[in-house]
Amino acid sequence: MTTKLMTALVLATIALTLVGMQPGDDLKERSTSLLKESDRLMADAEKAKDRDAMKKCIVSMTGHCKEMIEHAGALVAASEQNEDAMLLDHCAKLLKKSAAMVEKCKVFSEKLAKESPSAGEYSCPMHPDVKSDKPGKCPKCGMNLVKKGEEGGGHGGHKH
Repeated sequence: MTTKLMTALVLATIALTLVGMQPGDDLKERSTSLLKESDRLMADAEKAKDRDAMKKCIVSMTGHCKEMIEHAGALVAASEQNEDAMLLDHCAKLLKKSAAMVEKCKVFSEKLAKESPSAGEYSCPMHPDVKSDKPGKCPKCGMNLVKKGEEGGGHGGHKH
């Protein structure tokens, strides 16, 4: 450790002691705050029904998981310096909650993948290489693109 960093650490420890806090107290408070936010995000995830809500939950929960894991690393480092077992307890809670959130994100991702329209769901009866995930016209011949499984019905997407 550099001299400046060591001096800053000593001064921070003295300042915390003067106000009656232990060196790990701010880390414990941050852990509690992160756990409360995790509970809120998980509650929001339980209400997510549509694709957009699920995607939003995945983004917010993965970002929060990253923050919790980084904080867990800080708790481990502080516990090594302070020999404070409570810091490791907070670390374990954060990692357990992170695992639950990652599992929820995985469930949402799998659900979104199943419900996602597959690329090439629509194709041109005359040009099978032309595929789209939505209805439309073939850029080569102008015929209507037909949904997979509906090929051969009628006159290949054109009208007489």
